[in-house]
Amino acid sequence: MRDVLAEISGVELEIFNLDKMGIKASEDLAHELSQEKNISLFTAIGPEAVSYTWGSFKNESPPKLYSIVLNPEKLIGPGAGPCGIALNIPAPIQLKMIHGAFNFVKRIGVFYDPANNERFCLDAQASASSMAMTVVPLKVSSMKDIPVLLDEALNTVDCIWLIPDKTVISESIAQYMIKQAIIKRIPVVGYNQFFYESGAAMSFVFDYGALGRQAGELAGEVATQHAPCENQAPVFEVWLNRGVIEKLGMKIPNTLTLPMKMGP
Repeated sequence: MRDVLAEISGVELEIFNLDKMGIKASEDLAHELSQEKNISLFTAIGPEAVSYTWGSFKNESPPKLYSIVLNPEKLIGPGAGPCGIALNIPAPIQLKMIHGAFNFVKRIGVFYDPANNERFCLDAQASASSMAMTVVPLKVSSMKDIPVLLDEALNTVDCIWLIPDKTVISESIAQYMIKQAIIKRIPVVGYNQFFYESGAAMSFVFDYGALGRQAGELAGEVATQHAPCENQAPVFEVWLNRGVIEKLGMKIPNTLTLPMKMGP
């Protein structure tokens, strides 16, 4: 973000690391910045910074921009004029990537806690029908529910789709789920490099440098051009795991369209 903004004439960037501040120092900073008249934009990187920024600066002006945060609406509340780049890849986009890589997949099982991801699952179910696929909701309220539910699901679905969900996912349970799926010769789709390295056939991976550049470009537009600040889908890559795909006896697509690529 710093590198992008440094190339824009007239933009000055000041960085505050909240991790190094105590409560009193952060409160004093909020008061000081609230008195400033020449701030064009507040940017917040990460969930703690988002909570601090939206909690400290209530006015609509200057605008506020978030980045590197999952489900920002849970931190800033509905109707708060959300603006920025979340770590949420919309369900229809993910389904399009899954369909493009594994066109034999018709039934996709999604593990999720309704308290965390009900909206995402509903969006996925609505989008899947247009691609001749069905999203099978696998609702979990505790990790202890997973082994039995997974065993049942592996007999009825063509693919397991793991999404960010604090109730469902830990490193150990994710590795267990991937191992059981591979035994059944069913591909798993994950959402970061850990899943790829643990045996997922496909993973959605973020390049945080690319996300920073994307946020810098949006911040520059808002600060200098007074452009409307809206939500943007994050830039991402889709890594296919050649070794796993071949082990499962699946066919690798002849042509890979960006952001899809063979993983390292």
